Amino acid sequence: MQVRPRAIAARTIARYPVHRVLPPSALKTYAVLKYHGDHSTQDDIAAVMRKLGAIPVRYHSTAIVAARAAFRTGLDEQAESLLERLERRFPESADAAKLRAEFHAYHNRYGEALTAARHARLLDPPAAGSAAQTVKYGYHALDHDAADRNAVEMVRRFPVANSVLWAAAKACISGAQFDQLYRAWREGIAGRDEREALLLSVRQLATAAARGHRVEEGIALFRRAITQLHEGDAAPVHNSTKLAGRGAWNAIADIRQLLDDAGVPFFFAAGTALGFERVGRPLSDDGDIDVGIRAEDFDPERLTALVAAHPRFVVDPHPLSKKVHMRHRGGCPVDFFRYYDEGEYVWHDGVFVRWWNTPFKIERREFQGLSIPLPSNPDLYLTENYADWRTPNPEFDSFTEEAPNCTVHWPEYHRLHFMRRAFKAMIAHDRRSAAGDLRRAEQSDLADLIGRNR
Repeated sequence: MQVRPRAIAARTIARYPVHRVLPPSALKTYAVLKYHGDHSTQDDIAAVMRKLGAIPVRYHSTAIVAARAAFRTGLDEQAESLLERLERRFPESADAAKLRAEFHAYHNRYGEALTAARHARLLDPPAAGSAAQTVKYGYHALDHDAADRNAVEMVRRFPVANSVLWAAAKACISGAQFDQLYRAWREGIAGRDEREALLLSVRQLATAAARGHRVEEGIALFRRAITQLHEGDAAPVHNSTKLAGRGAWNAIADIRQLLDDAGVPFFFAAGTALGFERVGRPLSDDGDIDVGIRAEDFDPERLTALVAAHPRFVVDPHPLSKKVHMRHRGGCPVDFFRYYDEGEYVWHDGVFVRWWNTPFKIERREFQGLSIPLPSNPDLYLTENYADWRTPNPEFDSFTEEAPNCTVHWPEYHRLHFMRRAFKAMIAHDRRSAAGDLRRAEQSDLADLIGRNR
């Protein structure tokens, strides 16, 4: 790989205000590392660091972005060295403490991760990021009641912070947990504009309701929020997860090594297989990496233990799903799906739908130097999944009849899915799509109201 620091710096500097405080030499280093940390592989980052030489820690912004780049691409020795130097030079740095917490978590040291996150909270009490870390790591390091109390405290303190609410919502596994989370949210927004707070928080609150087996309450929350948008309330900014840069390649390489070393047969499935067949790489508008494992090889406890022991992954369980869900250090979500035989098809399950395929064999093919296992009849496999799979469709929804092989097994949750879609469409000022989704969610009265005002 050819490293061009000047060109990369020119593209990156304009996006960040650090040019106001950093001298030119440190600014170039910052820009190069920031760019490569978001877009490059482990080998690329290593090449960049060798070319740049020793990374100085005189300037906090440069040092922290270097440490993050090394961490995200798995260069633990460099990340550890930079972190230690940062902590000595900037003992008051909450950013260093948060990165230290994340470093511990990916090495399955959750007690130490929680301690580091709490330290970051002390250094920067108004920051939501470290509060979210205490919630997330608390559910690994504390007993359940103590973790719940901590989550409630953080939600009260940060009732509209996305990171805190998502951390609490994803840990919700019962109606009682949802009740206490919702009460904490209500207490936290006291004195605020409740309508605005709901629009900022509805996705997380509805997720908590659904995970706590209160799906109808999740639907009701979305209905309130959509009604507010119809009445003219300002729409919140909605960010969706997309695979970007080289992070997906790093995750794919690590998944391959993890499962091959453990002797677990697997293949890349669904949208990940689509990316390889259509463009020879993961699709940038995909949101995760899909991995298929046959039922006879799918041992959830063993797979979870393998993931937990690997320093590039953390387990991110879903209480209503049979898949093993995790997150790669570079940021990519990863799902391990169980593929099982039933009748004439092989199936795999989502939370509220499942998908069938004609039985297939696996073959390995090479992409950018990696041996990638994929279904051996890609045209049939992808046609069953996507119909016209050769034509890009960024809005494709595999949880609906757009996917020819999709069947619904939890209708109530399926209606919640369409409420999520309708909320997203209203944020985008697409009333026609919102009305259509509301009808599919059995909210015809609200659909008619919105449809009349297009």
